[in-house]
Amino acid sequence: MITKLTLKHVLIVPLLLGNLLLVDCSSAKAPETTTPTTPKTTTKVDSIAIPELKVVSIPLPHNRKELQSFKADCDVSVDNDGTSLPGTCTLAILRTDSLLMNIGGPFGVVVGKLSAAPTNMIYMDALRSEVFEGNPQNPEMQSKLPFPLSYEDIVFLMRAEVPFAGDAYTLTKDADGKQLFTYSKNDQYIDFVQLSVKDSTILAYQRKSRSGELLFNVNYNAYSTKNGIKYPVSISLHFPMRKLQAKFTVTDIVVNTLAEKYWFSVPKNMKRTKL
Repeated sequence: MITKLTLKHVLIVPLLLGNLLLVDCSSAKAPETTTPTTPKTTTKVDSIAIPELKVVSIPLPHNRKELQSFKADCDVSVDNDGTSLPGTCTLAILRTDSLLMNIGGPFGVVVGKLSAAPTNMIYMDALRSEVFEGNPQNPEMQSKLPFPLSYEDIVFLMRAEVPFAGDAYTLTKDADGKQLFTYSKNDQYIDFVQLSVKDSTILAYQRKSRSGELLFNVNYNAYSTKNGIKYPVSISLHFPMRKLQAKFTVTDIVVNTLAEKYWFSVPKNMKRTKL
């Protein structure tokens, strides 16, 4: 009996194990397959890459709020077509509202007087006993002046500032502690400005016609500080078309003490021409 039971169990056990294996295999999940990935390769870096530094343009001086007014006494040296003459000049500018220029020749002789505001200008040519009055933007009026410049040009250039808003200029070169800017929004001319990076002062201002002809050039030298305001010790102007050069050397300057607009009375015995 023991033998039969043992034999019976021996026969049944494989069947049971087979059934269990079938059930287990049918309920088991298929193994997940993974796509083999290519291992990431790393490149050896021999040196650290340094990004290119962007050149930052220095703000151009224009209509500085800290410079409300100034009056400068100057020695003047003029070279007109090879003839050199010494002289003097007193220049007074109130903000950008008005200016007064008295020009004297040798021995204190009055050569000319200029008084101007944005919409009106009077120039007295004392040597010819003539007075010209007109709009400063009128080219004919400008032609009567010793220096053929507009009102804005005279005011800002003599303030050692650019005539147009600083953001109207484009930085074109940065080298040797200097930056070069251009103004090209005028159809007739292009302006060039050379600026010192060290102290943000203008070194030179130049205007050329669209055809490349030099209209004028202004150089600023040896800035000094008066009441916190930087101002050039000398200003040199060159007008090739007139064969005219002039150098203003400041002998004395008073800053931010003037409050009234400048004008002068025209002598009655002088010929007066409105342009």
